[in-house]
Amino acid sequence: MKAKTETKDALRRYRDKFSTIFNKYFDYHKKNLVFPLIFILIFYGVALILRLNTGKNFYLFNFVYIGTALGLGLFMSSSLRKTYAGLGRRITQFLIGAYMLIFVGFLLQENIQIEGFFFYTFSGVFTGAMLHYIIAKIIGPLIFNRGWCGWACWTAMVLDVLPWKNPQEGRNRSFEKLRYVSLLLSISLAFMTWFVLGIKNPTNLDEDARFWMITGNIIYYTFGIALAFIMKDNRAFCKYLCPIAVIMKLTAGFSLLKLGIYKKRCTECGLCEANCPMNIKLLDYKKQGKRILSTECILCSTCIDSCPEKAIHMTFKYDFGFQEYLNYQETTTPAVLGKSNNKSPIRITAVMGTTRKGENERVVEKIKKHIKEDGDIQFDIIYLKDKNIEFCRGCHNCILIGEDKCPINDDVKGIEEQLMLSDGVIFVSPAYALNVSAIMKNYMDRTAYNCHRPKYFNQRAMLVCNSSPFASKKVIEAMSSVFDASGFHITSSLETFYLPVALSSEEMKRLERRIEEKSKKFIQSIKSQMPRKPIGIGGHMHFFFMKKNAEKFPEIFQADYKYFRQRRNLKWFVDTSLDKKQYFLFKLIKPLVEKKYDKLFK
Repeated sequence: MKAKTETKDALRRYRDKFSTIFNKYFDYHKKNLVFPLIFILIFYGVALILRLNTGKNFYLFNFVYIGTALGLGLFMSSSLRKTYAGLGRRITQFLIGAYMLIFVGFLLQENIQIEGFFFYTFSGVFTGAMLHYIIAKIIGPLIFNRGWCGWACWTAMVLDVLPWKNPQEGRNRSFEKLRYVSLLLSISLAFMTWFVLGIKNPTNLDEDARFWMITGNIIYYTFGIALAFIMKDNRAFCKYLCPIAVIMKLTAGFSLLKLGIYKKRCTECGLCEANCPMNIKLLDYKKQGKRILSTECILCSTCIDSCPEKAIHMTFKYDFGFQEYLNYQETTTPAVLGKSNNKSPIRITAVMGTTRKGENERVVEKIKKHIKEDGDIQFDIIYLKDKNIEFCRGCHNCILIGEDKCPINDDVKGIEEQLMLSDGVIFVSPAYALNVSAIMKNYMDRTAYNCHRPKYFNQRAMLVCNSSPFASKKVIEAMSSVFDASGFHITSSLETFYLPVALSSEEMKRLERRIEEKSKKFIQSIKSQMPRKPIGIGGHMHFFFMKKNAEKFPEIFQADYKYFRQRRNLKWFVDTSLDKKQYFLFKLIKPLVEKKYDKLFK
């Protein structure tokens, strides 16, 4: 009796331990079995039909193996917790890719390269390679889309091991034409073998199938790895050189299996697009109420795994379309200091962080008067209180994947566009509790990504605060730290002391002279294209930490990585003069700073 009790206790402990481990890695629901079972039944059915019609056991083994591997991967992909979700696809990719390459290609000596397929097509001989291409590459995409590329391709099996899973730059539009050239070369090779060289006996060619497989794969892997390294994109080969993709795109547009997006769940955070290895603009399809119709989609499920709202899912129904909404590379280059975008007239914009029209506006009107005395100058005023600026939600999209991925659609973008078109910007804030006003702080919070990726290098800035001297100093310091980090060349600051009480005539005159002097200095800094003060050690530290984060964590700081790739040969954000002594000191302490930095992270 005691032995039975101990046995039950041991079994319960093992069961609990297994349950704990299982729940750590899996989030299992019965619905997770639906898609895997559908795919398994399809492949098992094909295996049975081919076995009965041909009498060959190989087809039974082949399709049962592939169906089982695919079903296992789909189950794991849908059941594993988010941290491990991509593991399911990778397991299937290795199981099928290695099987096709090593077992079918090398051991069975089937020339399943695309060139072999075309040769057999010219010869009119039906082989395993013919069956493979017809099912996987021509008919298959009608049902499974380009799932082969994401789940079974033996070339991608190796390329996906490389470190550039999420391309930080968009597609190169010109390079896309190369895969059509690659397809033409593959056809031409088979054509020359058959018609020019006169090798018309497929049996003789089969004897060299292993040679053709090894040679072909060495070529494809060499080009694939080289492209991935050069373009920092694992799937560059798939986008620009793979000839098979051209064939699969013809039928993929009619695929029953495509991705869909639940409109009510989607917050348009942009994480799906930022992580898509094929640079597909998924949200453009969602806005049109369509499934993802792009024939570039490889069903890799990366977007599903990265969506925090579980808004993206596999769908199985009939529709068709060939609309391609893809992210392409920008052609912009880093700004160069001293070259203003606008020459005539000079454009000044004042950004008012005040909740009412009072002393700060009075100061700005005086500044405007003195500035306009210098000639043809456009002077605009933006009242933040009159703009629709929502509070930051803290989603980090703007910092990590780009300011265009902010889920909030308000007036911030319009304000930034106006500031970018300005030659000079005046930031104005009263002192609230020894800091900037709430609306100015909110604007600074909403544009904090500029501290990671400064862009206002062509704009001179003036900082203004009307309050007591001690409070004004705090406000100026707060604005200076943020707007300097955003790239503004701060050429002057103005602290005034207008209060709702009478000031002495002497103090009034002193304030008037100060306003006039600062206003003249500001407009002259714009007219003379005053160069930025040589970068000190603080500026170099800022550049170092932002760039270091982007290089160490490119899959997290995706927008920063793209930004700093354009500046990889610069010593600072833009090409400007450096304080040699300060730069030398920074170089001395840089090894210590790097060592300290590396200790902070794994």
